[in-house]
Amino acid sequence: MAELILHHFAQSPFAEKIRLMLGFKQLAWKEVHLPLVMPKPKLLALTGGYRKTPVLQIGADLYCDTALIAQIINDIQPEPNLYPLSCDALTRMLSQWADTLLFPTFSGFNLQPRGAEYFFNAMKPEQAQALIADRMAMRGGQERIAYEDAHGLVIAYLNRRNQILKDNHFICGDQPSLADFSCYHPMWFTHSQVSILSSIFNDYPFVQSWFERMQSFGHGSSTVITADEAIAIDKKVTPKTLPTEKYVDLHAIELGSEVKIRAQSFGTESTRGKLIAANHHRSTLESNSPKVGLVHVHFPRLDFVLKKI
Repeated sequence: MAELILHHFAQSPFAEKIRLMLGFKQLAWKEVHLPLVMPKPKLLALTGGYRKTPVLQIGADLYCDTALIAQIINDIQPEPNLYPLSCDALTRMLSQWADTLLFPTFSGFNLQPRGAEYFFNAMKPEQAQALIADRMAMRGGQERIAYEDAHGLVIAYLNRRNQILKDNHFICGDQPSLADFSCYHPMWFTHSQVSILSSIFNDYPFVQSWFERMQSFGHGSSTVITADEAIAIDKKVTPKTLPTEKYVDLHAIELGSEVKIRAQSFGTESTRGKLIAANHHRSTLESNSPKVGLVHVHFPRLDFVLKKI
């Protein structure tokens, strides 16, 4: 099996979601540490423009967005299954809700004035200003949810989750699923990055116990490599052969067309390439450059916008 290389940075909640999955699966992996803010020239050279964290590299194949990365990890190591047969569709729907609604809600709570002061206190002023400007650019002018609104929603969500976990070890029953990992990482940021706010969980003992069960999975076994080493690994191989399957055309775009793809909301920079495959779940772009050679870059179809150039 080709080596798993995760491009990420330590403070990223979405990277923590994947790191914990790798621990759950007891997989060995390599890691490339990314800067917190742009520019990220070596990552962009590999992906063709995608800058969000994390990215999973397997040889000359790059997988973007945690929804797709989770599926790839599960395909590589099917047991224990992230998509239990009894609640496959439900765990996917809950995961999307957590990534698109729960996470922004927790972000509004976590980065309230007290949390933001605590988080940025360890940084130099110029580092803090650069991070704030970078994330504002990624939001594309969209305002963060107000702290007062976020605080009320966090309490409501914790109440509901506490009820669910009163009679279940995990969100969909006795077995962890993708939904658990997606609901975990916003809480992880509170605990690990703005712990001054973590007392909000004290009134939810079943949520706290669940969090500890999730945390116990750890991160598996990892080895740090440089971005140059990751590019060298990519250049030694060619992308894996794509499965033979029917092309699912949802945009009236012919295979082989030059296209651009971007996230629907947060982090909307475009990735460009040649569309070489698409099914109901993912799109694959091909690009070739002197710096990294031939690569395939894969995106989920859900929550991404595809357009012909």
